[in-house]
Amino acid sequence: MKQLLAFFTILLLLPFSKRPSADLEKFEEILDPEKSEILTKLTEDFENNFLAKRYPDMDISDSYWNFMIDITQQNFPEKKELISEENEKMFISSGLFKEIYLSPDSVWIRDKEVITQWTYIDDGGKIKSYKTSNYVSPKDSVKIDSIIELEKKLVKFNFQGNYFKAIKVAKSKSPFIDLYYNYAEAIGSFVPVHLILQGIKDYNLDYTDPVERRVLVLTLIN
Repeated sequence: MKQLLAFFTILLLLPFSKRPSADLEKFEEILDPEKSEILTKLTEDFENNFLAKRYPDMDISDSYWNFMIDITQQNFPEKKELISEENEKMFISSGLFKEIYLSPDSVWIRDKEVITQWTYIDDGGKIKSYKTSNYVSPKDSVKIDSIIELEKKLVKFNFQGNYFKAIKVAKSKSPFIDLYYNYAEAIGSFVPVHLILQGIKDYNLDYTDPVERRVLVLTLIN
């Protein structure tokens, strides 16, 4: 009996196993403290002023889940409902936007093509650029100015930014972030909400820890 009691005592003293979770402090360090503070404000704004009002009787996990389902069913709210105008301005002015997105450096017409130049900073700190092009059909030639203006508004996922670098480090401790990272690399772009939903369902992933929620918020509000 004494041996049995001793065995159970040892079990009680052992630390409970904890599911893996991304390191928020490390994530914020790589992203940049100031930009991380803005991201925290965006997340709190989205959760407290949008999700909590839209799904008042649900916990945080169910709120995110149901909003993602709403998006896949084309039930989109207006942008101003998701985050405040003040936080959106800080998102851009803080430089956080540029860590996540690449915007065209310049756009011009050459022969029958629209040429777009993209500029980024590589891992060595060097400024580099590349070009993409789209064919302009004869019927579109009369709308050249409009085509150029539309092209200037395009954005791409910034795979060289600190945001993606932070995700790369976080993925080793979070199955959800790992899935997101692999999807983004495979697609070469933003991860669609329907793929996130399917991944969570297929692999029974948790997405309610701080880093996971920050990544989700940036996916859902843009």
